[in-house]
Amino acid sequence: MFMLKGMTTAEKECIAAGADFTSLFKYQFLLSKNPDLRLPGFSIQRLGSDWTLYSGSALPLTPILDSRQRAVGWVLGAALHPDGGLIESSLNLAVSNSEKSFLSKAEGLIEGLAGRYIVMITSGTKARIYIDPVSALGAVYDPKTRTVASTVLLALDRDREPNPLFDEELIFAGRGNYTLQHTSDAGLRRLLPNHYLDLSDFTHCRHWPKEGQEFHIPLEEAPAALEEIRDRLARTMRTLVSARPCVMPISAGRDSRNLVAAGRDHLDQVSEFFAFGHHFNSRLDCAVGSLVAEKMGLPYHIYDVDDFPKTALNGRFKRRVATRDYMIANGMTGTPPNEVVYGLIRHQPPGLWHIRGNVMDLMQASHWKNGAITPETHDPEHGIKRLLITGGSGNSDELSERWMPHYLEWYETLGSLKTKPYDMIFNELYLASSQGGKMYGLTHHFYISPFNDRYLIERAISLPLQYRITDRANDDLLAISAPELSKIPFLRAFQYRAKERGGNWYGKTMVRIGERLTREGGSASQ
Repeated sequence: MFMLKGMTTAEKECIAAGADFTSLFKYQFLLSKNPDLRLPGFSIQRLGSDWTLYSGSALPLTPILDSRQRAVGWVLGAALHPDGGLIESSLNLAVSNSEKSFLSKAEGLIEGLAGRYIVMITSGTKARIYIDPVSALGAVYDPKTRTVASTVLLALDRDREPNPLFDEELIFAGRGNYTLQHTSDAGLRRLLPNHYLDLSDFTHCRHWPKEGQEFHIPLEEAPAALEEIRDRLARTMRTLVSARPCVMPISAGRDSRNLVAAGRDHLDQVSEFFAFGHHFNSRLDCAVGSLVAEKMGLPYHIYDVDDFPKTALNGRFKRRVATRDYMIANGMTGTPPNEVVYGLIRHQPPGLWHIRGNVMDLMQASHWKNGAITPETHDPEHGIKRLLITGGSGNSDELSERWMPHYLEWYETLGSLKTKPYDMIFNELYLASSQGGKMYGLTHHFYISPFNDRYLIERAISLPLQYRITDRANDDLLAISAPELSKIPFLRAFQYRAKERGGNWYGKTMVRIGERLTREGGSASQ
């Protein structure tokens, strides 16, 4: 039988580059039938009788117990229970592992979890892997060697075989994406959200949506749905910030503002509100974010490359090293954001939970055909364009023809969500291949989105399309959570005002960390 043997490609790449494997892969995992692998810094557990789970030093790991308190699996990462609260000591199931319906009943609970997590569960000779609703804690697998891992290089013990269906140069330039189940290696596949991996034969099986499930909220019922969204977000924010030290960016966009609004009663427990500044739009993020923070009475830190002494940022050589390390850690899935390249993120305390709102694009139907006469009509050409294989540009008839069969094969599995194809492209394909792969390169913090929750996703995509596309859904959500924030302009409006009027647009609770570092001559994270 083929299986992973000896040193992983991730370890080999780290040795060749002089990189610290233990640090780069501390949030990662590997599942194999080989019990004799020795991954530096990884702990070792058993999954059933056949599998060995290797997990990085910083990856949360929680046992799953059946109704008789027997160990039946593991939760990796951070999962919030449908009834509230972070799952920390164990995930307790109300069904016995010996029941024939065990897996189907457990699946109902798993589908209700929120956070950033993977669930591995066994029943007799059966074993499955489930993933969070947008694959924020991603997984790839090799059917040949029966290996599952967080990232491509950790799943291999051979040289990576570049995927010939994609322009790797474009991806490495930050302008392209892998999609569907494809990865940076031709032989590996990505586990998609709303699917589980059957470890008995490595088949990829859809488990959500359920047959007959409907996704329709009439406009007159939207206010009640928004209150449900606000209340759930508030509960999740309270759970996260009280469970771990957290940092939270506030930008000029809608997502972070709605998170601030929903969590307003618990913001005093957040360790830091901040933004990174490195180009024109990111500095507008800093400015608008500072106004939001001022209105809510929150301290706000700006990390701007122009404020720091050169010795406190990455020079040319260190920028190359930061890029290399990021790409090794994420399995050559994509390039790093500027805060990693320049070393800005190093000036924040390490090991914190980093709260993001990126799944909330569903509230504004970002992948739909804004301005189309009949946006509800499924247009496969538009669907392929929204896969962002070439980063939103460079689409061609040849590209469409090549990907049409693969796209339609995926589309036919959507069931009742065929009416929401572009939401599912964003939720199930784009986020899984971009966020689910790339975020493993972000090793300074553990990133998590309170909106990564099927309860919230179901309600968001069920709201009327025009209500979302026109941003009325976002505006109304903000109005019921923190109406005082509604008058602060968002990015586009602020761009116009800044160009017309100029001046100091920053809120009074703002601190420029680089300037403070220069004055004090110490570490900004101290």
